[in-house]
Amino acid sequence: MTEIISVVGSRVAIHGSSRSSSNRIRSQIVEFLAHNGASRVSDIKSALGASKDIVRYHLTALETASIVRSNISPGTRARFTPFYSLTRVDDRRMDGSGAGHS
Repeated sequence: MTEIISVVGSRVAIHGSSRSSSNRIRSQIVEFLAHNGASRVSDIKSALGASKDIVRYHLTALETASIVRSNISPGTRARFTPFYSLTRVDDRRMDGSGAGHS
């Protein structure tokens, strides 16, 4: 199921996920990035009180949905620390995913 993100002011909602716990953690990640800008997995995990593996899992899902992006390509992440940030709506339209806007 496609996820659609809504950002209104400082409120973030992700619609279309079949699991509410996934919805909640992904919304928290998006809200964190909206307020703090580009961040490392360790920064996000500390703020959310979640494990590094859980944060990585949900960042991957958000990245696949073109909601979040990394400054480092997946193949080189073992050697460098990626910073994750929200994908601009214009970037989502250019890649054809259309995720995140209605």
